[in-house]
Amino acid sequence: MVTAESVVDDVVGMVSFPAVALRICRLANDPNSTADELERLIVQDPDLTVRLLKLANSPAAGMQRKITTVSRAITLLGIQAVRNLALGVTAVHSFDRIPAELITMEDFWTHSMLAAAAARELAVRSARKSAAESAFVEGLLHDVGMLILFRSRPEESRRVLLMHADDPGELTIQQCERAILGFTHCDVGGALARRWNLPAGMRACMQYHDDPLLATEHTFDVAIVHIADCLAMLAEIDSLDLDDAEPISPALWTLTGLDPQCVPEVVSAIRQQLADIRTMLR
Repeated sequence: MVTAESVVDDVVGMVSFPAVALRICRLANDPNSTADELERLIVQDPDLTVRLLKLANSPAAGMQRKITTVSRAITLLGIQAVRNLALGVTAVHSFDRIPAELITMEDFWTHSMLAAAAARELAVRSARKSAAESAFVEGLLHDVGMLILFRSRPEESRRVLLMHADDPGELTIQQCERAILGFTHCDVGGALARRWNLPAGMRACMQYHDDPLLATEHTFDVAIVHIADCLAMLAEIDSLDLDDAEPISPALWTLTGLDPQCVPEVVSAIRQQLADIRTMLR
């Protein structure tokens, strides 16, 4: 029987988390970890260091000052933010070798980066501005379960896309996935997050971003990423009309303390970042 966990098992050899990322996860889950420990760990990996600084200096990440060293990133962003960015960069790099015939990697990561930028913009406007960097990485990684499905189950994934295309107004992607696979890309993302022992907020967003009202923990994070996902879709089709995206429950606006009237401003902001986003993770 195919399950979300068995799909993750199928690709675990191809999508392996580097040892440095596993150690970063342990630091992320350790409230007693220090800035010095984090810096020493990151600088041991030159490629990770370069990618981290590139992401930290991207317009989507929202920093106004140039960051040239890991220690500077920790000073300006904080330990938690740098841990999360390092995890995001490493996770994205881990998928570089996955061929996905149903979507180009550029299209996939463009949407993911738009969602990340939107999540950060929304968090900054919310009552929890300190969650901005966490929201950025949670938005970046929210859909990796879909990428795994495209790689592991291409025929079933093709049928899912065709089923959704036949009646996009009635059936969501998740409903099509459940009908054909018996589980969703969110279940796969959640299974991967558990396998990698990612921080709890990331796990919740990967599992529940498409069904945010089912989340029982980290509900704010999940709500932000769900709204950000919808706004990323609007940015991709160059629309400011919420009716062109998946419906957003009023309960999510209440939970985040945000007003739907912020949508045009957020979508316009991330659209302006699109050119930078397309080259950000190459």
